[in-house]
Amino acid sequence: MKTIKIPYIGTIDNLLDYRKQFSNVVRYSYNRFIDNQSKKDIRNDVKLLNNIELMNSWLLYCAVDEAERLYKIGENIIFGGKSNFIQRLKNKITKEQFQEKRLMKLYSIGEKNAFGNRFFRLDLKHDSVVFQPDRYNRISLSIPKLKSKLYKELYKLEELQNEKLIPITYQLDDKYIYITYDYLELKPIKDLKQNRVLGIDLNPNNIGVSILDFKDDKYEVIKAINYDISKLTVKSGKSSQDKESVYLTNKLKHETIEITNNIIDLCKSYHVGNIIVEQLDIPNNDRGLGINFNRLVNNKWLKNLFQQQLEKRCKMFGINFKKVLPYYTSYIGNLQHDYIDAVNSSIEIARRGYETLVIKQKNRFYPEFKLKESLIHRWK
Repeated sequence: MKTIKIPYIGTIDNLLDYRKQFSNVVRYSYNRFIDNQSKKDIRNDVKLLNNIELMNSWLLYCAVDEAERLYKIGENIIFGGKSNFIQRLKNKITKEQFQEKRLMKLYSIGEKNAFGNRFFRLDLKHDSVVFQPDRYNRISLSIPKLKSKLYKELYKLEELQNEKLIPITYQLDDKYIYITYDYLELKPIKDLKQNRVLGIDLNPNNIGVSILDFKDDKYEVIKAINYDISKLTVKSGKSSQDKESVYLTNKLKHETIEITNNIIDLCKSYHVGNIIVEQLDIPNNDRGLGINFNRLVNNKWLKNLFQQQLEKRCKMFGINFKKVLPYYTSYIGNLQHDYIDAVNSSIEIARRGYETLVIKQKNRFYPEFKLKESLIHRWK
């Protein structure tokens, strides 16, 4: 993990109140851990505390989590510091000064699916970090001009944040913002295998994915997945403005993006060096195949969104993204392999992409054909 410390300019309304209430919850929770109460009980108890109206459920969660971290250190902690406590006992500092030193940083744990964090967001276009503790309060913390190396690092972090690819934890005191993240997420994946290829077959209702490992002229299928999104492309029978239709449309977009995230996770796990997709250029329906076909292919099929999101993520992690012509991939795939249709096609796409685009053998666009075993004996 890596932490970046950045000063901010100006003050935040009620920040002192936020920090006071947060600190109170942390101290209370810490003492309950000392008394051997369970974390579950402590989470329930803190909701009943007085004078914590600024603490929503997530800040309470983070405060209890911070208290547990301090408890696990295994030392008797004096909040505010031992030296300051001794100075207070000798009346070398005032009660108000000691209470100020006891204040803790406001702390919000990172979440990947919440654009990195629920309450904080990088906004480098406006040279700021946005703090939004609730829907009614949105505060921009202006940051000074940064060194180019640090700015590039934050810019990369902002890209991952906007794509929901990384959790980012923030801490805030009266002068600085502390940004903590896994620095490995900013680096290309190491040890990618160029002979390991992930093929994708795109359809309106299914996305077939397979990972092939090539050795000499042969390959082995080491992973096969079918993403079924047919429940999100069904016709609701209602107008496009209806709540159910809007929900299905938004859910389809969300799941399409999440599938691209999942595919990148597969590439990380299997060290895939190349992703191959079909080069799709489908004209509007002019062949009389029906209204439903036209609706699926031209309205519900988010092929462009999928490819754009996937290509963007490939660039972030150093994975080669290539497109191959799709002629007869379904026929060839289904005649040679025993997975479901979309996965069978993805295997042929991966093979074709590897042999024609990665190792560039022009005469290998079509494979050396071999019928699968189940078809050889079908006549019997």
